[in-house]
Amino acid sequence: MIFGPPGSGKSTLATKLSQLKGIPVYHLDKIYMSAGWKKRNFDHFLADLKEILTKDEWIVDGNGRDTLEMRYQLADIAIYCHPPLTKCIY
Repeated sequence: MIFGPPGSGKSTLATKLSQLKGIPVYHLDKIYMSAGWKKRNFDHFLADLKEILTKDEWIVDGNGRDTLEMRYQLADIAIYCHPPLTKCIY
């Protein structure tokens, strides 16, 4: 699992790790939001995320505090991206 502040490179790192290791990547923003960046029903989002987390291999990037502990408990590795704030803003 990869988490950290907005603009810290979570999605970029997740995509590169996925390409390097051949592990599927799932971006929380894409799971939680529907067309037009509208929030999905939280229960539907949670069901989809739980299904992903039952797979043998996955990379999930995003913050989603409501699901952070669940992902942390099931992850083999947790990566916290924390570059300087000025780099995130840039």
